[in-house]
Amino acid sequence: MSDICTRLIRLAYHNDSLRPLLLPILKEAATERVALRIQKMKKMLSAGKHFAVLTPYGGSEKRSKSENKQRMSKFMRDLQAMGYRTEALKSKWEGIGENSVLVPNMKFEDAIALGKKWEQDAIVFKDPSGTLGMYYTKDGTAEIAVEPKGDMAVEISKDPDLYSKARGISFSFGVLWGQKVPWDGKKPIQRKQVEEWVQEGTVDTSGGSAKKGPTFNDWLDDQGEKRVKNPDTGNDVLIKSLRGEKGTKLQQKMYREWKKSQQGGKSPEAA
Repeated sequence: MSDICTRLIRLAYHNDSLRPLLLPILKEAATERVALRIQKMKKMLSAGKHFAVLTPYGGSEKRSKSENKQRMSKFMRDLQAMGYRTEALKSKWEGIGENSVLVPNMKFEDAIALGKKWEQDAIVFKDPSGTLGMYYTKDGTAEIAVEPKGDMAVEISKDPDLYSKARGISFSFGVLWGQKVPWDGKKPIQRKQVEEWVQEGTVDTSGGSAKKGPTFNDWLDDQGEKRVKNPDTGNDVLIKSLRGEKGTKLQQKMYREWKKSQQGGKSPEAA
């Protein structure tokens, strides 16, 4: 189909008399292609499917266009060596445009490993259980794209101003920016956990701006030498040691207690 369209475009370009006849055909073909791509994207977002969105751009320092181009070339070689096919994207991070790739069926551990290798602040991952999150590679936290009932918050359309663009379609992940939640640094957050957070009010899905104030990691850092008992081992653990990539069920428990303390104005017990 694409080869036929290419020939028709050439005919329309070189033949003024044929142009009025060919343009409607080309527009209809383009509309059908976009519809198929939207359908494909919706399928990828369905239960049981998983993918990652990655880029070698940005990272810890600003780079020139030529540097980013070289990094993308090497980055693509990494993905090819791992056996992954990709879909090119145009995306934005902190308001700056960058080239990214969507990688269908990518393993979570591979996505995190590449994100760290290429010095990325975070990677996007859609889990088969039905969650979509922005996973930060350095501090063991994540931000999730979730609606009030626990479903993924994703918008797909032909709107050119959405977060990412891929061959005629655009999509935006409704990430709850500023509402970081802990994760264990190894596995993606599951749908069941997200539903619990929504029910408990751990995350605010109302669509309002994130509340200002200290973050969970700020609170952990402020605990000094305070300790809490690890229910799995019985050992006393420094509360501030729960910060970082080695998050556990204990870290998530402390997070819930901290979140309640923020809502009620009291500090959680440190013993």
